[in-house]
Amino acid sequence: MSRNSIAILTVLLAVFTILNIFRPGGLMAYLVPSICWATLALTTLYLTGGLEKISSWTNRRITL
Repeated sequence: MSRNSIAILTVLLAVFTILNIFRPGGLMAYLVPSICWATLALTTLYLTGGLEKISSWTNRRITL
């Protein structure tokens, strides 16, 4: 396994652990899971090079 795969799996396990142990109430019940999953998504995009691919989708020459 590559280092990127291990890092993504580590973040995934951390998200599952945090969401199963920490059960907030009120508005935090909506914010904490959203922040955790967004962190996982951004980490995955960063480690796989997906940010460059997304930025190419918004290139002005391509969209015009």
